[in-house]
Amino acid sequence: MSHSVETPTSAPPHSAVATILRVDHVTHAFGGYVAINDCSLDVHTGKITALIGPNGAGKSTLINLIAGFYPIQQGSITFNGQSIGGLPPYRIAQQGLIRTFQISRDYGAMTVLENLMVPPRNQLGENLVNVIFQPRKVAQQEKELVGKALEMLNTFGLYEKREEYARNLSGGQKRLLEMSRALMSDPTLLLLDEPMAGVNPALAQRLAQHILDLRGKGLTVLMVEHNLGIVDQICEEVIVMANGTTLARGTMEEIRAHPEVITAYLGGA
Repeated sequence: MSHSVETPTSAPPHSAVATILRVDHVTHAFGGYVAINDCSLDVHTGKITALIGPNGAGKSTLINLIAGFYPIQQGSITFNGQSIGGLPPYRIAQQGLIRTFQISRDYGAMTVLENLMVPPRNQLGENLVNVIFQPRKVAQQEKELVGKALEMLNTFGLYEKREEYARNLSGGQKRLLEMSRALMSDPTLLLLDEPMAGVNPALAQRLAQHILDLRGKGLTVLMVEHNLGIVDQICEEVIVMANGTTLARGTMEEIRAHPEVITAYLGGA
């Protein structure tokens, strides 16, 4: 029986769909353990793409490589046609590639609103010269950023918590805070590392709708996710990893019927 799912050993060929991110023959080892092994994949512009696979498949390691948290030992990564392999995380973020984490990270001693005021790029108030010689411009920009942050908190249902310390939020609220904080950087590609982990079904549905809304606004999303129900619901493309490399690519329906994927999940990676 034939399947239409791609089983690439190298990056998929270019199609009419624009590619925003390309991982090409990337390898990364921790000592003698090869976590990523000659891995290649493309992420298409304007799509919600899921990266799935059994535990230990290398998904989070690959996200860390893309975002610059681990150095590339072999291969290349390009974002918007520019090589980002070897760049530090802040340089990659400045180009519009923003990631979230499996375990939500926040500034616990700062309020929810203050958390959202940290990420925006090119803040005039970060330069003492601007504070001294352009106080009106600094004040105007800060006013605009506060307005944007409050609108973001309202969208994510955190407006009433704006003066609350971030450390006092529930686990689900911290998920919402992390996503809203990431969006304050105006990303063009958002990497979500298990956004549904540890949240209840109702909140998972809310997060799923937020992600769909982001796609509707032109944002590209690559998400690592174990909740295959959510993947089936919102992801147009699914890439499967096993043993540190890409195993298959297609729709969720195609992936479910792929014999190698079934073996990887049921037989262990």
